[in-house]
Order: sequence, then structure tokens, then C-alpha cells
Amino acid sequence: MQLHLVEKQTQNSRGGFHLEEDLKSFEFGVDDVGIFLMESITTGLYKNPMNVLREYISNEMDNEPPASKIELKLESKKVTISGNGPGMDFDGIREAVRVGFSPKDVVENIGFRGIGIYSGVAICDRVVLTTKRTDNQNYYHIIIDCKGLRKDVAKGESISLVESLESNVGWKEIPASKALRRRYGTVVQLIDINEDFEEILDYDSVRNYLETTVPVKFERTFPYRGKIDSHLKKQLGRDFKVVDLKLDGKPVYKSPKYISLDSPDFGTINKGKRLVGVYWICQNSKTGKIDDEQSRGLLYRKKGFAIGNRSTVANVFADVKNKHLVEYVTGEIHITSSRLLPNTERVEFEASPDRDALEEALRKKVLKSIVKMSRTKSAKMRAEQRIEQASELLNTRPEFADREDWLSAITNAKRLRDNLRNDKKNKLIPNVMKKKVETKLKRVESWLLKNSEPPKEEVLAEEAPSEAEESAVIEGSICPDCGVVLGADETTCSGCGREFVGEIEEGLPAEAVAGVEEEKPLPKWIPGAVEEMCHRVGHSDWSDAIFLIMEVLTVESILKNDEEIRDVLEKIEHRLAL
Repeated sequence: MQLHLVEKQTQNSRGGFHLEEDLKSFEFGVDDVGIFLMESITTGLYKNPMNVLREYISNEMDNEPPASKIELKLESKKVTISGNGPGMDFDGIREAVRVGFSPKDVVENIGFRGIGIYSGVAICDRVVLTTKRTDNQNYYHIIIDCKGLRKDVAKGESISLVESLESNVGWKEIPASKALRRRYGTVVQLIDINEDFEEILDYDSVRNYLETTVPVKFERTFPYRGKIDSHLKKQLGRDFKVVDLKLDGKPVYKSPKYISLDSPDFGTINKGKRLVGVYWICQNSKTGKIDDEQSRGLLYRKKGFAIGNRSTVANVFADVKNKHLVEYVTGEIHITSSRLLPNTERVEFEASPDRDALEEALRKKVLKSIVKMSRTKSAKMRAEQRIEQASELLNTRPEFADREDWLSAITNAKRLRDNLRNDKKNKLIPNVMKKKVETKLKRVESWLLKNSEPPKEEVLAEEAPSEAEESAVIEGSICPDCGVVLGADETTCSGCGREFVGEIEEGLPAEAVAGVEEEKPLPKWIPGAVEEMCHRVGHSDWSDAIFLIMEVLTVESILKNDEEIRDVLEKIEHRLAL
């Protein structure tokens, strides 16, 4: 038989439900809340001791008005966090020491779990908080004996949480001197840092953590800081938070730093019509991934504070094509949805439909934007290279050593011309660059036109033949007039008296006298080549086809004068007309 304890429910003033009227309360008391709750809140709460700093800084920024300046000071075994927030009166400090209670609004505030003041219990022996409001003449001190709380946790069930808190947490009020009555703010000291957590005393480690995690300002040298801040202020409204932070007196700025980046790309992430987040992305202006690990990739932020690190977002792309391109950019994803809550350690968002929608948008919309940025950059870089190549070509006086050298230069110039034509049509290339491409293209085409003729080869002067050589004939040559066979040294026919000038080849009729050059027959492959080339002109530049035909015919010494060249051109033009 199933027992139904609650059959009727009535809604209470907080939106929850009362138990049935006939059910009795257990009347929970002090002994019903064990000390092990403190262990869960402290020892198991922050695996990274640096997160303790984040909690105390966020407490200062959750004030109304929020602290605009915060300073951290690292000393031997001690860390001090001070802020210029409004400070607290007695009601404020009483609320602050409650465990698991918080008056903060999850929509408006950074922290909301009611454990901030106890964040340092696990890493030091004592927490001392000093605070004062401008309208109060007294200071308040809260002192937490962290060592005593940890000892009570070790005792186990023999002590309740309330008993332990009353033994180890106390306060006192101190009158302010006349000179300090107008002072206000809050100072937290973490005293006697435990050996296991001394990383929190290392300047470089703390600085690297703060640069990534806390909503500090961009480095002054970052050229897009004004543009990004202006966009985020407009999109985030009250959720846009920035603090002036110093570590040991030196300003702390957030990444990206020391890298050259392209102008930012902005976008939004939505679930239906509801805004989930806004983002900005800058691509490395150089090729390849960003060298600085602190800047490489994307980072979640909510109300300015980082959620996890850049590997948190990188894991979303683990099984996606082109995931490597995420390392070519830097950027932030600022979460606006109140339904996306960070977990207790603030290293990830709790599972929810909004988190699923966020990750799906990252894999589709945001990665698509990154891929487009990468392709655009590649297209621009190729166009820049070709513009530079064109400049080199046009600024160099063309001098060709021989026909082969000329042909190589013409081929390279044509390839450059074709690439510039493609760049001119490429939609990824901005119009400003296209104008440069178009200018270089026209000049390269002009260069090709001016250098379309191959260089004239030098003809070596031949030695003038001697009189004997000039009149000599080969023995056995035949006189064309009378058919008499001529002797080796004869220059006059003995039969008819005809005189010969030059050399007569053996066994040939007298029409083959040297000096009458034999005409070369047209090679059999030429008509086929012309036909094939003409056939192709419908698929490419017809001037290229003609140029190649003429080039082959000229190199082969088939065409020897302008008349022959014109004859071939007329045939090609006739074929084109058909």
C-alpha cells in the first residue's frame, strides 16, 4: 500500500507550498544542523585556492553602490583585500555571517549562495573583516577562527554547526577617531595561509588568475578596448561590470595582451526570442593560433566574472569540425540569461535547457562566424600577396635573356593576372582591397600586351666565303641545261658553257643550287593543333589561344615573315567566325 502524505497543498507567500494542515512540524533546532555542512561549504567548495580571492572581490562588487576600486596586497602568510564599497553597519555584518542565507538577487548580483564570508576558512587560520559606513561613527570587526572551525569538523557528530559558529565567529565595535570618521569601505585579511595553499601568495600566479577571472579593464595598448566596452555596455546594461584592481600597488589588466589582433566581430546568442548571451571575437592578425595561452580561445563571463577558463568553452567544440580555428581567435561570451546559473565553484554552468541552447549556438553560429573570419583573412592575405607580386612585376624593367626566359615570365604574369581576376570576384575580400586589385589587374594586363612579342634572337655574323668556296661545286652535280656531269672544281659547264655561283649538292638537278633555300613543309601536327586550339577558345580567352598558336609556330620557325603570320591569323579568325 502506497502512503500519500501530501494530498492537499496551499501556496504560501514565497510561491512554495505548505504541508497539509493536519501534518505536524519536526521543529528543527540547533542539533539538527551538523558541523559537516561547514566542511561542504569550505574544504570541498573551492578546489583552486585562487577562487577565494574571487569570492571576496565579488562581495565588494555586489554592494550598492558597487566598489569601483579594489586592492590586493600579498604579504608573508597573509593576503589583504580592500575595497571602496559603502561598507556595512551592524545589520549588514549580521546578515553576512549567516550560513547559506543571502538577501542578494540572483538576477542582479554576482554571489547568491550566502557563503562568501566563509570562503577563506579552508586556506588560512583566521579571517578578519573590518568595515565602516560613512554614516557610522564606529568600525566593526568580524573575526573567524578558521582553525577552530576545522577542528570542530574533525570532531564529527559531537558538535552542531550552530555551536561551532558561536565558539569560533565573533564581532566587536570600535569607535573611529575623529580623523577617520569620514572613511568607509571594507577590508578582509586572510591571516596565516596554510602551507598547502601558499600558491595564493605567489605574485605571478595571483596576477595571471586576476587578469583572466576578475572584470578588470583592458590593457591600455589594446586598440579595440573602447569599441568592445561601448558595445558591451549597450548590450549588457547593469550586467556590465568593470573594477579598477591593483595587486601590490600595480594595476591589473585583463587579456588579450601583447598580441596583434584584427578588428572585433560582435554577435548575440538567443533561445527563441530570448537573449542568452552576447559575444565579441578578435582574430589573430598573424597566421596560425594565438601564442599567448591566457588569450587563446573563448571565455564565458557572467556579470563580468569568468566562469571556468578558456578550456571550458574549448571542450564544447571537442567533436566538431574546424575546432582548431577556435585557437586562432580570442574573445568573450557574456551570459545574460538568469536561467544559466554557475555551479558552486563557478567553473561551469549547471545543466539546463539554456545551457544546451548555448552550447548548440556555439557549435553552429559562433564557430561558423570564426570559420568565415578565417576564410576572409586567408582571402585577404592571398590578395595582398598578389598585389605585392604585381608591384614587383611592374616595377622591374623586363629584360629577357632568351625566348625560354621570356616564355617563363609571360606564363607567371598570366597566372598572376588570372588570380587577380578571381580576387576581384571574391565576395570575402573587402571593397577597399578590391579597388587595389582592380588597379593592379589593369596594369598587369597592359604589361602582358606590351611584352606579347618574344625577344629577337641575335644572329651571329657568318664569315664571308672565299672565292674558291663561293665558286666550288660538289663533284657529280648535273647541269640543268645540258645534263653534263660537272667536275669537283668546275664552275663552268663544259657542255653548254653555263657558269655556276655557289655550291651544287651531289646528285641534284641544277635547281638545287645553294642560295635557293628549300621551303620547309608545314609539320603534320600543326593543323591539328590549330584546330584543337580554336575549338578551345569557346572555353577560355581567345586571345590566349591565338597567342599560344603563334608562339608555337614562331618557335618552330614555321612562320618567317609578316605575310605568313597574317595568313595564319586570317584562318584562325575565319574559324572563330564559324
